[in-house]
Amino acid sequence: MLRAAALIFNSTPTLAIQASGPVAVTQDQYGDLIVAEAFNRVTFYYPALSAQNAAVPLPTRALAPNAIGTIYPLGITFGKDTADAFSRPNPLPLPTELADIKVTVNGTAAPLYFVSPGQINFIMPWNAPTTGVADVQVIKVSTGQLLAASNIPMNTIAPGIFVGGSAGAGNKLAAVINQDGSINDSTHPAKRGEYISIYATGQGPVAASSQPADGDIPRGGLVSSLGALRVFVGSDYTDQVPLLGNEQRNQNGDVNFIQFSGLSPAFPGMWQVNVRIPQATAPGAQPLAFQLNSVSDNVFSVTNYRVVFYVAPL
Repeated sequence: MLRAAALIFNSTPTLAIQASGPVAVTQDQYGDLIVAEAFNRVTFYYPALSAQNAAVPLPTRALAPNAIGTIYPLGITFGKDTADAFSRPNPLPLPTELADIKVTVNGTAAPLYFVSPGQINFIMPWNAPTTGVADVQVIKVSTGQLLAASNIPMNTIAPGIFVGGSAGAGNKLAAVINQDGSINDSTHPAKRGEYISIYATGQGPVAASSQPADGDIPRGGLVSSLGALRVFVGSDYTDQVPLLGNEQRNQNGDVNFIQFSGLSPAFPGMWQVNVRIPQATAPGAQPLAFQLNSVSDNVFSVTNYRVVFYVAPL
């Protein structure tokens, strides 16, 4: 609640609103502001939130249907409890309520990975808009209280590669699994000519007949993305990389370095890309990037770090 003492003794504003001819102001039982306006309208004001691509933490970047997002509160907390869907005995399909919290996108309940007072990890429902904005709300289930709400920019795709810890100055380690099942890092580099699995989000649409339910994984085999993907490895896109050894172009003039691009068979909302490491790739920490439907993940330009993985020495 706003306190009268704060208004009397502190002339610095704590919030700003835009109202059309306000004639009366009050608060509801949760402290949310209610304004009666001169145009026969009553407006409710709720705390705002920031919803970002979980792989590219920048509030101005759009999200997309089935993309994994992260919500942060602005000036409040999301309750007091913490819950992780994968700590439950049967996590899939992901629940739409965790720790007495629900997230809705244009009225549709979103699957939840994780809820804490300061962060929510969720999946944009498949029916979320692909243009304009989506109304994202965080609701306390037991009371129906609207904790926070904001309009979030949307797009058809939202490419972003997940990263882990630091990989040296200006670098972050991509979420990559080597062909032998080991997690790619400086002590477990990928071998040229072998496949790696890259974990990302924001792959965009899949065939409607193959689309799993919100918060679930494909149940009838692999589901490919419909987007046109290019993968940047080291110093070239794989469709432009110099060929060495047994890498021969096919009758179409290209090399099928990308084995699979589509929905992860294990994690809802996750985009999995299996790509073969070209023989020309240099050893050490090498840049890794996506371009989907001519849209780049643009990680370096917006975060000032490169996404890298490790390649074994010659």
